[in-house]
Amino acid sequence: EGIKRYREILLELPKHLHLVKQKINHDTHIFFGLNDPFLLPPQEEELNEQFSSYTIEVVPTGHWPQKTADKEVTNWIKKVSE
Repeated sequence: EGIKRYREILLELPKHLHLVKQKINHDTHIFFGLNDPFLLPPQEEELNEQFSSYTIEVVPTGHWPQKTADKEVTNWIKKVSE
């Protein structure tokens, strides 16, 4: 129940803050934890609306992949930065 409400709040937040979505026109690299208990993996349609160019790496880790899969994140950053 708590996780469900957390997700609802995140989805409602832009509306309450009067935020305007703007497409990011830079290469964007996304590292997503597949076992994240709070967030669902982004869908292709959603990503295409938000980014003009992106790559995504989905790994079997949790909400903080930079902490729980730090070696994989570091290797991936090196790979996409070349």
